[in-house]
Amino acid sequence: MAKESKQARTARLNRTRWVKGQSGNPAGRPKSSGTLLKELRIVLNECDPRDKQGRTYVQTIARKMVGLAAAGSIRSTREILDRMHGKPRQSIAVSGSLETTDRQSRVERILAELETLKTDGGSQSIQ
Repeated sequence: MAKESKQARTARLNRTRWVKGQSGNPAGRPKSSGTLLKELRIVLNECDPRDKQGRTYVQTIARKMVGLAAAGSIRSTREILDRMHGKPRQSIAVSGSLETTDRQSRVERILAELETLKTDGGSQSIQ
């Protein structure tokens, strides 16, 4: 394959580059119609043909989850509780100080040590 000249490459790239200030997608991202979500809602509210009492899929799934939780399934129990009461907040332990004055004093100390090293010719190390 022959090597492309610099001018040919520039001309080729200029044909494919965006013009400054012009959007490559003027219509923007298409609005999601949410078809999957809509379809799930429709299907889940239909009657389950296997259920003799004519319950919907949502009712069948809810009964199954409750049955599994009652049988000792921790996963089903957690899912039910999370849906009913929301997930519990988790705390995060933070150690150390993040105060501005503390950071500021450390920076000033390091700068002073750097200045000392600069005048001493670098014979010491920063602590």
